[in-house]
Amino acid sequence: MSRLEAKIPKNAKDIIQKYTSGLFRNATLECYGIKTARIKELINVELPIVEVASSSTDFLFLLEDNTLLHFEFQSVYNKDDLIRFAGYDLRLYERDKRNITTVIIY
Repeated sequence: MSRLEAKIPKNAKDIIQKYTSGLFRNATLECYGIKTARIKELINVELPIVEVASSSTDFLFLLEDNTLLHFEFQSVYNKDDLIRFAGYDLRLYERDKRNITTVIIY
């Protein structure tokens, strides 16, 4: 990167707003017309997630229409499994940017 190039994050305005809100604390609330008790301290809002795991679906098919078919077999119904399958689909979509149909056979 040359000295004239700069990388500006997409959320630059959010970053600036967070920083200035931290500096001006109670004045920021008053500016927005928010009436609360005075701010005691600014709490870190970053919630890092470190995950080291491997997960996979039972079957994943690429269909002729260029969509994905996520196919699962389950012996019992468990609501938590639906959340897990939705997580698979989200990660697949983030990776492949394809529409996904999920089929679960109980």
